[in-house]
This record gives sequence, structure tokens and C-alpha cells, in this order.
Amino acid sequence: DHFLAEAFRDTLHWGAYMTDLLTEVNSKSNTLDLSDKTIHRDVVVLVEQLQAVGAADPLVIVIGTKAAKAFKEHEPVLAAALGLTSVRWVAVPHYSAANGRVHGNSPDNYRRLVLEALKDAGIPLGPRIVRSREPDPMAHLRQARFESSSRSALRAPQ
Repeated sequence: DHFLAEAFRDTLHWGAYMTDLLTEVNSKSNTLDLSDKTIHRDVVVLVEQLQAVGAADPLVIVIGTKAAKAFKEHEPVLAAALGLTSVRWVAVPHYSAANGRVHGNSPDNYRRLVLEALKDAGIPLGPRIVRSREPDPMAHLRQARFESSSRSALRAPQ
């Protein structure tokens, strides 16, 4: 969602790994299976994902009130699985249109709320990240091919 993209643009967290806390795909959060068995299964999956990206001491940015409540309740399980005393985490509002009463359905307001939550939690936002694009080594070949095909298309039939 563009709200989420704009919220983290030009921060240290722009482009960070994003995943779901629970592996169950369900748009109705009130019917999610939050049993200990499910939580432990999904913690194992999350730990595997974090290990795959080399996150030994991850910062978890939890999106939404319900997710934050579930994360807070089960954070010790994740911490133990990672071999940590606790997991660094912060909750930010959900970006959905249904949460418009919080962010006014404005990407700018949502960004302000997210940055305030991170700042209040002592999470560094970092310097503005300017991403330079590496030169494309094949660009000249694509351009030459395009120009050649354009000329061919413009030639009068013989």
C-alpha cells in the first residue's frame, strides 16, 4: 500500500523485510486462530525468516492495534526462540482505509504518525537515504536495438 511505502520513505527502514506475524491468510482478524499451537508454529516460521535474512537482533515494527496486542502477548516466545531476553519492537497504526479515523486517509498524516511512534520508542530514523542507480551496462544495446527497429518501422515498403 502506498501509505506504508510513504511512511518509511527515506528512513533507515525503507525497503526493510516485511512479513506477516501469522501465516494464516484471513481478512477477518476476529476469526484468526490464536491458539498456543498456532502461535508457536508461526513463531518457528518467523524465526526461520529472520535467520534467512541474517537478523540476529531484529527490530520488529508491528502494524495495527490487534497485531500489537498479539505480538506483546507472545513476544517472549519469539525472544526465547531467537535466544534473546526480549525483542525490540514498536507498534504503529494500521495503514488501511478502515483505520482512516486515525490517519484521516492521508499518506502524509500516516507518515507523521509512524515517524512519531518510532521516535517516541527511541528508534533511529537515520539520515535521509538517497539511492543512486547503478549504470545499466546493457542500456546502450537496448537503445541501439530500439533505434534500429524504429528506423525499420519507418522505412517505406520496397
